[in-house]
Amino acid sequence: PPSRWADHDDDDTADAPISAPAPLPVVTDAQVYHLYETAKNLDKRGDARAALSLLRRIRTLRPSDTRVLRRMSRICAHAGRPALAAQILRTGLRAHPRCPYLWHGLAVHEMRRGDATAARAGFRAAVSCGPGVPHPYHAWALMEKRLGRPDVCLAILERGRASCPRRGSVRLQHAAGSVQAEMGRWADAERSFQRGLKVAPRHHHVRSFLHSGLGGLAARRKDADAARDHFRRAVGGNPRHA
Repeated sequence: PPSRWADHDDDDTADAPISAPAPLPVVTDAQVYHLYETAKNLDKRGDARAALSLLRRIRTLRPSDTRVLRRMSRICAHAGRPALAAQILRTGLRAHPRCPYLWHGLAVHEMRRGDATAARAGFRAAVSCGPGVPHPYHAWALMEKRLGRPDVCLAILERGRASCPRRGSVRLQHAAGSVQAEMGRWADAERSFQRGLKVAPRHHHVRSFLHSGLGGLAARRKDADAARDHFRRAVGGNPRHA
């Protein structure tokens, strides 16, 4: 990553006379969407500087679009600048204090920093502002599991499963089934995986993980035919699923 990113480009025009800025051109939502997708692709290719430059341009065109802040924050975090990543999110929250995605991003930042108390506060704010958004429940629950609190983890996942739309709950069903299986609650795990399959869109990648979980449960009870069927479905739905 570059050693520094400024909010402006360095040049030799500091002493130039100041003139009124030209008015920004009118840009349609479709054009902004294209710019954002271009920035995402630049980020995925590892061109963080170009991605940030384009995201700053989008920010001037659509200052209320919090996706831009979230993407900028992620780029900075991946580049080893967590303090700047958090600052971007906090700045966004001052303007958009009810955005669950910004709260979620800040909570993940605190979690990675090792501050579970601050992370919990961020996750609570996220689910309060957006009770139907699954991501905060998922990340919060798995944090609690890593901290040795599987019952708290399952309680959070159950709250999310009850609050999120059917499609949005798919990842929560998979997480619940995985945790229940690790706890030896085989019947509960199977119910969670099956519930996930019922609500998952036909070509959703998470179906592969749900079938994999069911295959593991079938193998454990020595039902080889059922296990093979689920594993074949898992690989067929996602050939890259190791």
